[in-house]
This record gives sequence, structure tokens and C-alpha cells, in this order.
Amino acid sequence: MESGWGCISVYFGDGDATQSIISVEEPRYLGLPYVRTLLAALAFQPNPLRVLVVGLGGGTIPRYLQSCFPEVMVEVAEIDPVMVELAREYCGLVEGERLRVLVGDARDVIEAAEEKYGAIFLDGFGEDSIPSHLSTGEFLEGVKRALLPGGVVLANIWGSNRNRLYGRMLQTYREVFKDLYVLDVPVSGAKIFVGLDECREVDHEKFVEWVEVMSEEHGLDSDLEEAVSGLRKGADERPYFEERLRD
Repeated sequence: MESGWGCISVYFGDGDATQSIISVEEPRYLGLPYVRTLLAALAFQPNPLRVLVVGLGGGTIPRYLQSCFPEVMVEVAEIDPVMVELAREYCGLVEGERLRVLVGDARDVIEAAEEKYGAIFLDGFGEDSIPSHLSTGEFLEGVKRALLPGGVVLANIWGSNRNRLYGRMLQTYREVFKDLYVLDVPVSGAKIFVGLDECREVDHEKFVEWVEVMSEEHGLDSDLEEAVSGLRKGADERPYFEERLRD
């Protein structure tokens, strides 16, 4: 963790990769392209009311949601209690009636959930990859069961240039969700998977309009045009044939 230019940066492991960039004073500041793209994909479900975020990091996503969507209840599943304390002490994370952090494994949190969610963000990473038990079909089936009708799963996935399991992750999402869309994150090579519990034909121009409205109303930054222009069906994403991931 380091501080500079009014922001705090949180790193994985030895500092080779940035986990979060946070402005304590401005919760709507989104310093990383993948976070902006991930939140833009919320256009698939712009009024989720109840949200689960898997992976706290510096608290960028829950703080943004808390600021922009005052009616939304946000829960966060974070396995590392040290990360929770750092976010509270240094990164401006303030819990309350609309934001609470559940310390524990995401699978246990989802299984124990008493109410379902309109949107679930999957952003849980270890130092070099998504934990294997948060990538399997069994985990994603549990995530799907935790969705309200019309709900959406928004997942941050490293692309094939950094992820040898990308093809299998893609296939797993294809098999679990009734519909899947893919967005490219500008510059980084990461992907955003949008998993839906129903088949939905999304008009590209309409999607761009949704994102533009969200950008104007909720302060999303300006590099989203490239990301949304590449919106495509998961069925069209390569590779086409891989074995799904299992427990």
C-alpha cells in the first residue's frame, strides 16, 4: 500500500500488480480501467437494489455503489480480515445500514445468504489468480441460485495472455449461465464476463445508451467507448471448446 497524488494504491503480494486505487475523499473516483468497465456492465441491471461484492480490495466498488445508488443494499464477502481492517482504517470504508462486510469465504457467504441479489460482482483474487474454488461450475451454480429473477453476475477475469485457464473459465460460464456476454477492459487484457439467468438479446446501440446515461449520472470515466464497442456474446468468444472447471 502506498499514498500519492491524493490517492491510495493497494498492491498484490510484492507489488507487481495493482489491486486498488482509492480516493478517500471521492468515493466515485475509479482509478483502474477494469473497475470502470465492470461497473459500466451494471447497465445490464441498472436497479439491482441488493448487491453482493466478492472481494473487498481497497473497497472501491462498494464505496462507489454506496455513493451512487443510495437505495442499494451492498454486502461484501472478504476472506482476509487484515484487508478489511486496512480498508476501514486507510481507504475510507464506512459500514452502516446499507453497507456491511461479511468476513469469510465467498462460497460460505453465498450459501448462507437469506436473501437473493439483483447483482453479484465477482472480483476475488489471490496474488496471481482467482482462487480455484471460486472458478468452478459448482461455485457458479451457487452464485446463480443466489440471483433474483433478472439478476446479473459481473465477473473480472484475466484474459488468456495472463491466465492459462481462461478457456476453461469461459466454458464454465457458458455452461452455467443461460446467457453470457463479454467485454474487453481497455489496455489491461482483462475481460468482464456478464452472466445472465435468462436469455437476452441486447441491442448494441441501446447498451451504449445505457452506459452513457450511467456515465453522466454516476461519474464513470471516459475510456468506456472502446470497452462497450467490443460487447459480444460469450458464445462467439474464443476458444470455443474447452472442459469446464470442477471442484
